[in-house]
Amino acid sequence: DNDGMGNWQEWIAGTDPTNGMSSLRILSITQQGDGAIVNWSSVPGHNYTVETSTNLDDASFFQPMMTGIAGVVGDSSTSCLVTNISPTVPHFYRIRVEN
Repeated sequence: DNDGMGNWQEWIAGTDPTNGMSSLRILSITQQGDGAIVNWSSVPGHNYTVETSTNLDDASFFQPMMTGIAGVVGDSSTSCLVTNISPTVPHFYRIRVEN
């Protein structure tokens, strides 16, 4: 479906491997004070972890900031406020499916 996700990744995420619009993606990140609101596409029945890093050189630098965030029933996206993020240091985010 040309969304950049393999069938195995789509199965884990609960998305539709035949629909290019159905994939796990960060939709927006909005700075808010000493934090950021991260909004991503989600699926009910799945839990997510928001991870952040200040370094993209090594994937092991990503650290979990929020865990156990449930996909919202009746909505196709989920948001959370990640706090204690320095607004003067660039941060990179990723979403991980827990189940």
